[in-house]
Order: sequence, then C-alpha cells, then structure tokens
Amino acid sequence: MARRLLPAIALLASLLAVPSVADARGVVTDGPTYQMPTVGSCLQVVAVDYHFMTPKTPVDCATEHTVVVTAVEVLPGDTDWTIDSDDLKAAEDQYCMPAFYDLLGGDFKVIAKTAYLWRYAIPNAAQRAHGASWFRCDLNMSGAAQYLPLPTPLLVGKQVPPSIRACLLILDGGVFSTVCTDNHNYELERVLVMPGDAYPSSKAALKFAKTHCPAAKRHETYRGLWSFEPAWTYGDHTMRCYRGL
Repeated sequence: MARRLLPAIALLASLLAVPSVADARGVVTDGPTYQMPTVGSCLQVVAVDYHFMTPKTPVDCATEHTVVVTAVEVLPGDTDWTIDSDDLKAAEDQYCMPAFYDLLGGDFKVIAKTAYLWRYAIPNAAQRAHGASWFRCDLNMSGAAQYLPLPTPLLVGKQVPPSIRACLLILDGGVFSTVCTDNHNYELERVLVMPGDAYPSSKAALKFAKTHCPAAKRHETYRGLWSFEPAWTYGDHTMRCYRGL
C-alpha cells in the first residue's frame, strides 16, 4: 500500500494528535487515550506481531528507527478490534493512507518509486482493558526479511536512491515489497500514470501494463502493479512497471 519532512511531521502532530488524559500528578489514567502514542514520534519495531507492538518507547528520531507515527485517532467504543476487521480497514483507509501521502509530499509518481509502506497498530489486550481505543498509523519500509531503518529525511526532492527504491522479491507465488539494496528479483523500471477516472478492472490494468511497461514491450519478464481502489480514489493512479532480473 506511499515524503520529509520534519515540518510535515509537526503539522500532522498539530492536526491529528489527541492529548492523553492525566491526573494532577501527570499520570495517564484509564480511558480512550490510555498509553496513546504521539504523532511524529519514532519507534524501533520488528516485523513480528506488528499490529500489537505496543506499548513501545519512542526513540530519538535522529537515531536508528524503523517507524514514524503519522496519525493517531480515537475510534468509537463499538469498534471491532479484530485484526483486519472492516472497522480497522476503514480506519486505515481514512487515517493512514492520507497521512502517508501527506507526509511524503503528495507526489504520487515519486512516492510510487519508493518502498515506503503504511501500517496500523492498535492497543493490546492489556491496554484495551484500561479503556484504550486509539488507532495508530505508521510509515515504515520493508526489506526482504525485516523492517529497515528509515532515512532522515525520508525524501530529498524527487530523488529516490536504491536504498529506498521499490523492488520486488517474488518466491513461490508470493510477492514481497523490498528495497533495491536488499534481496530482490524484480527491479522497478518505470512508474506510469493510468488514464481515466474510474478504477480499472484487473483485465484493463494488466492490458495497460502489457502495452506500456518497457520490459513488456521488449518481450522480457515483467510485472505491473497498480494502486488498490481506495488509493486510486484518493488520487494515486500509478502503475509500477517492474523488470525481471
């Protein structure tokens, strides 16, 4: 599923952060914001059990980190907290996707060239027992086997060096996003913008890739990946053209 941008982080923090409830001693009390993360904070998170990697102590963003928190929202009390429930998917589309694109500057073609991803995290069972109902959005970058340290800044103009450039590792039918400096067998060759306003059918998108991706026109091994429907609706009409190695 998209960049610095410390000023952008500060803006997101001012717009999206919800203050924690605290008593007179400054101790966070039970309630929806119990142990709620802060927008703009940086975390060192591994890929195991990602959605529940909380609570997590923020690290200095000037030091090594794998996550930038892009948005935090309090969800309704009747939210279905099952991972990938319709409620959480809707929250992901509503909060994480826009925060991701905004943080990276909103240039869809440049963002599509990067290996940056958005993810969400939710309170664990112990936090929910204290009333926590927050929803955290993250930006991170996946290598072939683990999340990778993020650079600071995330982007410099429209430059997308190999260390953040999107490549693919395709094994036994599985398609894994990675960076071009990590293990991969498909490299990003070009990012195109698909025509039209309506979300294309798979048949139409594949036809576009076959007739427009450079490797396809050279009759080489290729792979075309296009935006999923919520991102398309948001404005990302890009097609990533990958060349098999």
